[in-house]
Amino acid sequence: EGLKDFHGGTEDLKNKLLRCVGEPDKRFNEDALRIMRAVRFSAVLMFDIEPETAKSIRKNKKLLEDIAVERLSAELFKLLESGGYDKTVTEYADVLNVFLYDCNIEKTIGKPSNFRIFALFDNPNGKSAMKRLKFSNKTIADVLSVTQNTPPETLPEARRLYGKIGGMNLKNLLLYHGRSTETVDITEKENLCCAVKDLDIDGKQVIEITGKNGRETGQILNMLLDAVIDNKIKN
Repeated sequence: EGLKDFHGGTEDLKNKLLRCVGEPDKRFNEDALRIMRAVRFSAVLMFDIEPETAKSIRKNKKLLEDIAVERLSAELFKLLESGGYDKTVTEYADVLNVFLYDCNIEKTIGKPSNFRIFALFDNPNGKSAMKRLKFSNKTIADVLSVTQNTPPETLPEARRLYGKIGGMNLKNLLLYHGRSTETVDITEKENLCCAVKDLDIDGKQVIEITGKNGRETGQILNMLLDAVIDNKIKN
């Protein structure tokens, strides 16, 4: 018989409108994650939320406190990448702050999508907030690499930081602070030595040459790395 549209969904799609089926309060009490999904869909699809549904979202926002943080975080990551992010977050910051209470969601508005996560957790509570939201250790380390380091001013400084946090994190750090990525480009183009593992000598060879091992081997390797980075010797 064709499409049976009992709830005016076709019209809502045409008008770019999100609406709960039936009573919004009932739908959100059945599954509170729908509150977060409504906000995320609004940002991703760039749809408005119908007034009664929006009113119910705000009325029931505290229900998010009972949702597993892993489920909220999964929605959050999708939200952070969305095209309609700024408008949605401006309208529903109070809803998001129910579970992002130790972050600064307003600080993310106007930021490019790939920098929003850094802006969100760029505060003294950032690390504990990410742990509370059960982010992966890698995600936490990547975000902290950008939010807790100072942009390097010279090529040697950039090489040392490159060795500690990696090229992608260093690029993000520089771009996040509005700096040029030239030092990273040079480091990668010229395949410059940035870490002990890049040295053309290893711990075993140091032991054979010096007869020293243990902590002293590591100290010698780090001394050699500093000398190479400072252009005092060639690798």
